[in-house]
Amino acid sequence: MKKKAVKILFCIPELFLSEVDRVAEKEQRTRSELIREALRRYINQNLTRLEPVS
Repeated sequence: MKKKAVKILFCIPELFLSEVDRVAEKEQRTRSELIREALRRYINQNLTRLEPVS
């Protein structure tokens, strides 16, 4: 079953967005794909640090 995508809105500096777009274009990906992967990697790398200790 495919998960439903939800649109979100957030603000970032124009220069940072330009960098995101440059990388996305170089990798032939959409901006959304690049940001999703970055968030997935961040969460996976920090999951143990973010989980509460019982």
